[in-house]
Amino acid sequence: MHASKSKIKYICLSDLHLGSHSALLTDTPATDGTSGTGASAGPLRDAFSAALIKTLETFDPAPQPEELPFVVLLGDIFDLSLGTPKSSIQTFGAFLDSLMNAGAGDAFGPFIFLPGNHDHELWTVTRFQDMIGASEADDKYVHTTPAFADPQTQPAAALMDRILTDKGFKPATTFYPNMGLRSDDNKRMVVLHHGHFVESMYRLMSTLTSLLNGSPNISFDAETLERLNSSWIDFIWSTDGDNGELGTDITRAFHALMTGRQDLRFDHRLAHILAEKLAAGLPLPHTAKARTWTENAARAFVDSTLGNFSQMERFSYHETLGADSLAGLKTYISDTVQRQISDELPGAEVEDLTFIFGHTHKPFETRVTVPGFATPPAIYNTGGWDMDTPMFGTRLGGAVVFIDEDLNVASLRVCDVPQQADDAAPSKVRVVTADGTPDKNPLAQGLQRAVSANQGLWDAFSAKAAEAYRVKQAYIMEQHQTGNDRENETGGTS
Repeated sequence: MHASKSKIKYICLSDLHLGSHSALLTDTPATDGTSGTGASAGPLRDAFSAALIKTLETFDPAPQPEELPFVVLLGDIFDLSLGTPKSSIQTFGAFLDSLMNAGAGDAFGPFIFLPGNHDHELWTVTRFQDMIGASEADDKYVHTTPAFADPQTQPAAALMDRILTDKGFKPATTFYPNMGLRSDDNKRMVVLHHGHFVESMYRLMSTLTSLLNGSPNISFDAETLERLNSSWIDFIWSTDGDNGELGTDITRAFHALMTGRQDLRFDHRLAHILAEKLAAGLPLPHTAKARTWTENAARAFVDSTLGNFSQMERFSYHETLGADSLAGLKTYISDTVQRQISDELPGAEVEDLTFIFGHTHKPFETRVTVPGFATPPAIYNTGGWDMDTPMFGTRLGGAVVFIDEDLNVASLRVCDVPQQADDAAPSKVRVVTADGTPDKNPLAQGLQRAVSANQGLWDAFSAKAAEAYRVKQAYIMEQHQTGNDRENETGGTS
């Protein structure tokens, strides 16, 4: 087979949620009350690694070292909310071992990490480390990075860089919240973002600040968004796994939400965390009355701002993108992304924009009309590798998005939740684009040829992915039953 004329420049993966027991690539605990591992994710990690690396080798059999593609980890690679840091790190290491054994050391270039909400804490650590030696006037005292910058000029990704290099891979640098790619004439651009700022939940402190100031015109530029919301994101989404017993309670509440049981339970757990923070941070007496006050204040805040937590996008299983998230997507592109383009590339007139994000765990490819852009931007979602619900027949699934040197983009849809429990035919791996056909996309054409040449490896992966979904479904349902049993024993006070 001839090598493709296109050159892959970036490989994008997101939402692995490594460390969370509901994630496909994380080992599943025993569900029969015994200790040890119920099901190893090792065979699935190995199958994916083998198929991906062989496909890259087929696409370009003899790349020069400087031509090796960047690997973009587009957030929520670690799950530091529903998994412990130890579990996340160990599972990431196991995944890297599978990739290295398949030949990724010779197939991958440097790594780029864009943190998501579940591993946002790593961006906070990176930002603080990057301040060492900075003066008060130094622009390192900012909450974001430039989007359109050389990756080699960006700070090393905290923890991620250490793990990768210890495993023999090339280093990792960080962009946050956006990474931008552009053609020489600035007319064609690709912008990548994990996707959390598309949802109002993660802009909550901006909304609260606007309400307190009596001003509806709070800025949505990247720096202001992160400055106002970073502590909130760390507080709720990126530290619970390191929070001992309380973190375990949050995980139990989350499993209740995943099975549709007691939606408000998760909101109440969030209120409990907030009350703990208030009690620790305010000069209040250590009395029952003070504890009651903080609990009531926290619950009122959560109820008035979060509303029903189950309305979040990742829990809207049967539609690709809900109306609120679609509006948030358009606002983020037309306001936050457009401002960053204007600030960093004055005078740029974008004729063709592609926006790539994850976060929702529901992969899709389309074009969306966005104010300020004459041509509707192409939108790609990288999906996720997490079983958010025991339901089958949902939109959940995983994808790998590729970008070539000419900024062509194609999505490799690698796995979908089975349509029904006894579905004997796993979903087929397929190449798709936002324009529906790969006819005018040399990257998609070359990728399809390379996938077809390795169909046996991808079929083996698909079979293991389908089985992994069934294992995770059983685990989630077991957690649901355990929660019911615990509440029956305690009268609902657990």
